[in-house]
Amino acid sequence: MFAFHRTQGLMSQLLSSAKPATRRVRVRAIHTLSPRMRRVVFTGATGTDLTDLADAPPGAAIKLMFPHDAAGPGRTLGRAYTIRRYDAARGELDIDFVVHDETPAAQHGPAARWLEHAAPGDELEFAGPKRGFRADPAAPWTLLIGDETALPAIFAILESLPEHAQVCTYIAIGDARAQLPLEGALAAHPSSRTITIHWVESDTAHAGTMMVDALSTQPMPAGTPQVFLAGEASLLKHVRALLEGAWQIPHDAIDAKGYWTAGLTREERKAAEAR
Repeated sequence: MFAFHRTQGLMSQLLSSAKPATRRVRVRAIHTLSPRMRRVVFTGATGTDLTDLADAPPGAAIKLMFPHDAAGPGRTLGRAYTIRRYDAARGELDIDFVVHDETPAAQHGPAARWLEHAAPGDELEFAGPKRGFRADPAAPWTLLIGDETALPAIFAILESLPEHAQVCTYIAIGDARAQLPLEGALAAHPSSRTITIHWVESDTAHAGTMMVDALSTQPMPAGTPQVFLAGEASLLKHVRALLEGAWQIPHDAIDAKGYWTAGLTREERKAAEAR
């Protein structure tokens, strides 16, 4: 079994004297990556506000605090978002947001409502970063699995892996509009890494079974991989059963992150878990 490393927990990071519990970011620009994904480029209030993000591993997340009038004047609700990229030279933080165009506006959560009207100059508070993915140099290959919400983490991990890395990537998407091209060095030098991306089209209700089918029908490299698995809760449940069952991948070799649960808000999900 290969060694698997996790980053420092959120609570200990927030208690560190190196940075305050919450900070502010300001919108610099907004870009449409696809009909299903929008990138918001943030900067800090000062030139040094975000410098520690340069040390955050790929897949690390921050919690953005969005206005929520229903909770009372001045109240906010936190939502975790993966750091897609931090450009230290420019002092810019990229966060990619899934656009929920299939959901009526009246059913949008605080993040989607904010994104709909976001503009340069807008500010948000955030906390973190927390966790992230640490590549294991002893692993013979890497398996990345997720849905559209995991795209920022998966692409950040792809960019961070060494050139000799052998990677298989499986991403569940609602339709072909969600596909994104490789960026930066990966796009400029696609042959420098052995990367295979499989786009698995499915609705949320069947994404888990469709993903298991896709994984089961494709040949995989030899040896035990390091695995990053992220996205909707039922997707994780189905895929993890395959990985730990028929594939016999050790539990500790799978870095699994449940980002959301279909039909539940974050608050409803936490309440259900507390019962």
